[in-house]
Amino acid sequence: GIKYLADPKQLVMFLKLLRLASEGKKFPEQFLSALAPASAKQVEKPVTSLQINSPSQYPMTFPKSLQQLTVRSCSLRRISPQIMTLIELRSLDLSYNCLLSVPDLLGQLVNIHTLNLSDNKLTHFPLILCNSDINKNLANLDLRNNEIQGLPSDIVKLNSLHSLNMSYNQIKQLPETLAFMKMLRNIFMSDNKLEFLPGSLLARMFQTADFSNNPFSDQPLMNIKPSTSFSVPTLSELSARVIVTHRIPYTCEDLDFISIGYLKKVKFCVCGKPCFEASISRFVKTSVPSNISYSQGHVPFLIHFCSKQCNSKFH
Repeated sequence: GIKYLADPKQLVMFLKLLRLASEGKKFPEQFLSALAPASAKQVEKPVTSLQINSPSQYPMTFPKSLQQLTVRSCSLRRISPQIMTLIELRSLDLSYNCLLSVPDLLGQLVNIHTLNLSDNKLTHFPLILCNSDINKNLANLDLRNNEIQGLPSDIVKLNSLHSLNMSYNQIKQLPETLAFMKMLRNIFMSDNKLEFLPGSLLARMFQTADFSNNPFSDQPLMNIKPSTSFSVPTLSELSARVIVTHRIPYTCEDLDFISIGYLKKVKFCVCGKPCFEASISRFVKTSVPSNISYSQGHVPFLIHFCSKQCNSKFH
C-alpha cells in the first residue's frame, strides 16, 4: 500500500497531547498536518538480487523476495536450508565452494531458470533436478569442474534445459537419452574421460558442442563389445520396447527390480527406435553434428541398429 510521512513537529505535539489527555488536563485544540505520501525514493523496495563473495559477507538471513542469489567462495560444504526456502529465486549461483552433494529440498525451487554449481566437489549428478518440478523451468545448468563420473538416463526429464556444461569432470560415458532432450542447444563436455559418444547424438544438431580434450580412441577401452549378428527379440525385450516407445510411466511397485534394471539398459537405433539385446553395434568415426564445434576431427560413435535394414542403410 501507499506509505505516508508525518511532520516531525506535529508528531511531538501529538505525544504531548496524549500525555495531557492521560493526566486529565485540558489542552488547546491542535490539528495534525495531513499525511503526505512518501516519494518513490523514500519507499524501501524489496531486495531481489544479492551477491556474496566471502564468508564475512554471509548474512544471518536471506530476504524472501530474492530472485537472484550468488554465494561464491564461501567454503560451503552444504546448501543452507534458508536458501531452499527462497521460492522466488530465478537464478542461483553457488560456484567456487566445497559442496559434496545437493539436498532434495532444492527441488522445491521450482522457478529456478539458471543454476550454477560449478567448481565444487560433487561426485554425482544431482538426481533431484530430474525428479522434481525444478525441471520445468531449468534452462541453464553449469556443473563444470566437479568430480562427477556420469550422467543419468533420467537427464532427459529436464524438459526445458537449453544449455548444459559438464566440462572438467570425470565422465566416461554419456547416456543415449541425451539425444532426446528437445530443448538442448548448447552442450559442453570438454576435458572429461570420454572414449566415444552415443550414436543417438548423430540424429541431433546442436548450436554449440564442445567435446574437446577427451581421450577418444580408434579402439575405445570401455568394456563394450560391438555385436555383429542379430538375435530374435525375447518377450522381455518386446515388452520393454513398447514401454520405452510409448513412454509408459512405471514405478518400483509396477515392475520388479530386474525389469527396471533391464529398461535402463535401453539403446537407440539410428532410426530412433529403442532396442536391447536383439541388435548389432559398431563404432563409426565421424564429426559431431553442430553449428559450432570445438572437437577436432572425427570422433568415435557407438551406433546401434535394431534391424538388418537399418544396418544396411547406414554407411
